Amino acid sequence: MSENINDLVNGVISTKKLDGAETFKKAQGSPLAAADILDYWSWAYSDIVGNTNRGALAEFIVARAIGSEPPVRTDWAAYDLDTPSGIKVEVKSSAYLQSWYQATVSAPTFSIRKARGCFPETNEVSEEPLRHSDVYVFCLLAYKGDKRMLDPLDLSQWEFYVVKTTEIDRIFGERSSIGINRVKDLSEAYSVDALMDAVEAAYSA
Repeated sequence: MSENINDLVNGVISTKKLDGAETFKKAQGSPLAAADILDYWSWAYSDIVGNTNRGALAEFIVARAIGSEPPVRTDWAAYDLDTPSGIKVEVKSSAYLQSWYQATVSAPTFSIRKARGCFPETNEVSEEPLRHSDVYVFCLLAYKGDKRMLDPLDLSQWEFYVVKTTEIDRIFGERSSIGINRVKDLSEAYSVDALMDAVEAAYSA
């Protein structure tokens, strides 16, 4: 009998953290015999300026900054992260500069769309769309200069804004997005090293 590939918890695959050295199986005789999962990551996710991968990078930055413990990212969860004390955090990102040609910088906006919660153990979703987190962290790649110097790995180019979800519900109701100026009305800009304290303060407010 072959060994199980995946662990199941209540019928849900428990994602294992890969280290980059994993190789393709039964690849003998094909070009994939010399490839590993790190090659795939480099191919698929090197564009960390573009909206999709920048969002995942922002989530990683916040996760490390607030001490979020799960070893791997979950795509389908109702919110993004938990602090060690149990605060539920939703992470959103935006930027002034984009990969494509721009005559001028973008006006950053962030999604605050309500969503139905997903329950993977039953493959069901909640009936009522909600904002499921306790706190939103809005991550702005704030650099506006020469695009050749844009570097999402340079944490000094980021600004972080923290807003309690109940405030978003109260002020914006059913709106699905807000601009950076409205975000700045609700929060000061934090550096990454101040983010944990900012999340706890917003939650306790």
